[in-house]
Amino acid sequence: MDDHSNNFLSLLDKAIRILCFISEQLHGNADAPAPAFSLPPQLSDDGKTIFFPALRADWEVTGSLIGAEVNSQKEVSITFSSEEISKMPRYFRKLFRTQRKTAHVRLRASGVYEIRLQIDGVRISASSRFLDEAKIKFLQKLKLFEKGDLQARQHAEKKPVAPQVLPVPAVSVSDYALQYLETFKKPNISDKHFYNLSGIVRRHISRFFGDKLLQDLTATDCQKFLNELIQSGKFRTAEDAKSILDWICSAAVADRLLPVDVMAQVQIQQHKRTAGKVIPREFIRAFLAKEPQSRPELCLWLLIFTGMRPCEVFSLTFDECGFVSVQTAKKKKWEEPETRRIPLHSALLPYIERIRAALPVSLILLERAFHRHFPPEFRLYDLRHTFTTAAQQAHCYKSWVDYVTGHKGGANTTDRVYTHWEDDFQREEIEKLKY
Repeated sequence: MDDHSNNFLSLLDKAIRILCFISEQLHGNADAPAPAFSLPPQLSDDGKTIFFPALRADWEVTGSLIGAEVNSQKEVSITFSSEEISKMPRYFRKLFRTQRKTAHVRLRASGVYEIRLQIDGVRISASSRFLDEAKIKFLQKLKLFEKGDLQARQHAEKKPVAPQVLPVPAVSVSDYALQYLETFKKPNISDKHFYNLSGIVRRHISRFFGDKLLQDLTATDCQKFLNELIQSGKFRTAEDAKSILDWICSAAVADRLLPVDVMAQVQIQQHKRTAGKVIPREFIRAFLAKEPQSRPELCLWLLIFTGMRPCEVFSLTFDECGFVSVQTAKKKKWEEPETRRIPLHSALLPYIERIRAALPVSLILLERAFHRHFPPEFRLYDLRHTFTTAAQQAHCYKSWVDYVTGHKGGANTTDRVYTHWEDDFQREEIEKLKY
């Protein structure tokens, strides 16, 4: 290229800079400086086409300017000077200097230059509306990456914020269990059921775990605890205790007090539930042969001839028709109290006033009185089994027996909702009962 051509290109370069500045003014960007070009206009080998590597794509070009090397449809390789390469990290200096690695530059339709480098499956890129500025950003971004750490630091410039780790409150296993029962169970279960569950926590869970913190609880701890209950023959207690531990561990995971549910692998030995027994008639007759003397004995007479649950004696009311009204104990928390009227057997009539004066009697005193008069293999609750069996054997109407005992297991809608027992019928049925 001769001196005349060089002078021409230099003047043309200046003219293009002025046109760029004017264009920015026309586009509304009055504060924008005249763009800087790292690559000057070049003539093709035939001297007929002028190349403008830094030309914006959204500028209208015609004729020979269509041959611009950088545009929205085409990208070219870009090289770096020795000074620029010397500023790169060691790993990249080797790539660009020894292995002659090149980056690629393209001009997007929006007028933004983008320099890209694909290496080790990771793309490193930098962009700007000016090519020189894009190169500077690209060199700065290379410094964020090191050999063997490209993927992990692909977005290192964003500096991710480490998640905040909150301290775990120090709460014991037993305290958390009581809190759980109060919050989640008490609103939905009967007072008696809540009392029983709370008792298991206080008598068994608190005794075994002591002051052990919830966050220190392990599956081994829980398994040893349940094994101890099983070995002592407390199968029903073990079942209830396992349910409590299942509940609190699941809640503790949700509350972020435990990382995992430690009860997931804990099991208890399968066992056969102890069924109720019928007390032989000779024991019942021997007890009834003596006139009741104490308050608990009077209450035992009442249980023998009504079949009610021992806990239901606390809700008794007497009427003048020879009936007692009792609230059914076995109900859901949200259910309305259900009252049933039970006829009094003629054997109870001589003691009605004394029974009325004797109530209420604590369950502990009832248990003690029962075991003084009946063999140890029987329980207080077996009086309910004995009454039901005796009524069935006396050919009492089955649906009526279900009603008197407050048993809904086999009751259909006709019996449970639409049947209303007359007093005379009930008196006839209760008198069929013989011991």
